[in-house]
Amino acid sequence: MSVVTYKRAIVPTLWPAGLGRVESGGFELQVSSDWRFIPETFDEVCDWATVVAHQDEDDNRRRGNYHIVYQPTVLPQDKHTKQIEVTVVLQGFLGDCNIGMLGNWNRKETSAVSAVQYLTLLSGGYTEIFEAQQAALDRLRLLVTTKWGAEVEETMAVNEGIRLRRPVFTMVRAYGPPVRAVGLGEATDPGAKARRLAKKWVVDHVIWTGVRRPNGDNMEVAPSSLQRGDFVEVTAFADVQVLRGKKGAGTIVHFAVMDVVKLWSVADLKNLERQTQLTFAQSSDGAGPSAVEQMPSRFLIGGKRGNMMDVQ
Repeated sequence: MSVVTYKRAIVPTLWPAGLGRVESGGFELQVSSDWRFIPETFDEVCDWATVVAHQDEDDNRRRGNYHIVYQPTVLPQDKHTKQIEVTVVLQGFLGDCNIGMLGNWNRKETSAVSAVQYLTLLSGGYTEIFEAQQAALDRLRLLVTTKWGAEVEETMAVNEGIRLRRPVFTMVRAYGPPVRAVGLGEATDPGAKARRLAKKWVVDHVIWTGVRRPNGDNMEVAPSSLQRGDFVEVTAFADVQVLRGKKGAGTIVHFAVMDVVKLWSVADLKNLERQTQLTFAQSSDGAGPSAVEQMPSRFLIGGKRGNMMDVQ
């Protein structure tokens, strides 16, 4: 995973009152020109990452999509022959959020194609830090549009936050290997409505959610335990999808959630406000050729986060 930098400092160190929990994050504080740090200019990003078409014929989920991968020159020497997908560490105050297994799906088959899990990060009033994260995502979007051409969401104003979204379902195709679906039960799929769609649509991922404990470990928790206003750390990747329709093919770029770790709860933040005389304006930000692998990272913050998205 890679962290955003601003004026040669990593963003987690810039939040006031230790919000970024750097001491338990395992972050490398000395910024260098390698895979761990997102460059601060687009020209540098072009030397740091590139965009490739998905080529793993054994992975039916993502065939036809693109990945942003690290350039071999920024990777450790033993990874130079591999394609490693870029993932980004983001921090902010939690806004609108629905990252449960079935997201906003309304339990109707016709809406499976549009069902998403989503999460919005807000600045809490610390706009300069937050703008650095937005700018980093914009540079990665620009890389996709420059290399392949794509429709992208317009850059959002700071007071609208960073919106992340991920499709709930993956279509089952008539050709190729079967999609590797996750197991659904009554707790995650009441009434088995999603399971009844298994011949057409399946859920192939879980967004891992956790909380940072005082000892630095991340403990897995239910998505419903996250509250609006919590200060969280999110790992995201670029979801670059090729869409085909009657008018031809097109490409669209979103950033999707892999995992979420709560660093400070709303109650924690209220206590911190009393101790430091700071104000965290959570409510003022608005309403609501080889298989691509993932990089084993020194940024696996506080311990294991469960199974990351397997794209091999």
